[in-house]
Amino acid sequence: MDRRGTVSYWRFYRNRFLRLYPAMLTMLAIFSAVTLTTDLTKDRPKVLRTVLGAVTYTTNVSNDGVSRALNHLWTLALEEQFYVLWPVILVCALRKKVVPATLVLVAVILTAVCGWVIHLHADSVVQVYGLPTSWAITLLIGAAARLSRDRLRRMLTGRRGQIAAIVAFAVVAVITFLPDVKDEPMLYLVGGPLIAVSSVAMALQAEKWSRTPISLTPFRALGLISYAAYLWNYLLVSWLQADGRFEMWDQLWSVILSILAATLSWWLIERPFADYRKRLDARARARVRIR
Repeated sequence: MDRRGTVSYWRFYRNRFLRLYPAMLTMLAIFSAVTLTTDLTKDRPKVLRTVLGAVTYTTNVSNDGVSRALNHLWTLALEEQFYVLWPVILVCALRKKVVPATLVLVAVILTAVCGWVIHLHADSVVQVYGLPTSWAITLLIGAAARLSRDRLRRMLTGRRGQIAAIVAFAVVAVITFLPDVKDEPMLYLVGGPLIAVSSVAMALQAEKWSRTPISLTPFRALGLISYAAYLWNYLLVSWLQADGRFEMWDQLWSVILSILAATLSWWLIERPFADYRKRLDARARARVRIR
């Protein structure tokens, strides 16, 4: 938008596809092969439904017949559903120069819809846990923070930023260790947005740490492979506890194997596709310059 006043939706969604699908399809292929041959998690009849739900990003809307070993993919589905609409809304707001008003309007609408859906499931609020209406506001907060990044940087400078990050960390830690609150409406109306705001405060502080002499290489490395680690960890845990036990050594192996699988995924799958994506974008920019 800054350079040309327009956006190539084709390029945006193509890049999303090339970023996310290769690693996920590899994981799904291995999950299917292991489940069909060994049936470790007793999910053999659910393989087809699980794969279809994963590749269509619908496991958060309906997880009936989906293997519990890949139940975590509901969060990826939520993210991709958000990206179906948000780019279009954002481009329209940028063209009309009404970004702040659009953010406020969308936030109000999302909160109202979230409350309405919770009301519809008042007898069992936990049913809304995976729905996009429950968490879209958190993604909107992240998008708003990116659009207001320069202003937020000025607001959270020096000691003020450090205090904000410490408070934010404490908030997230407390919510993390609360008893199961999935059936509480306040989790979705207050807890989710609070976690999102806290995450923004911590991210802005971490951005400052990256400019200090302290080595953050291990954390950067973990961030680099984090998508594949997300894909593999829950599945590996499910396999390791298939016999009903998950002892200390199993927990340690789950971490080691997740990092190993994620590292292999990055070097063998994600990095080659990332390079391919860059080449496609470079060709597109070259065509624009020629025109």
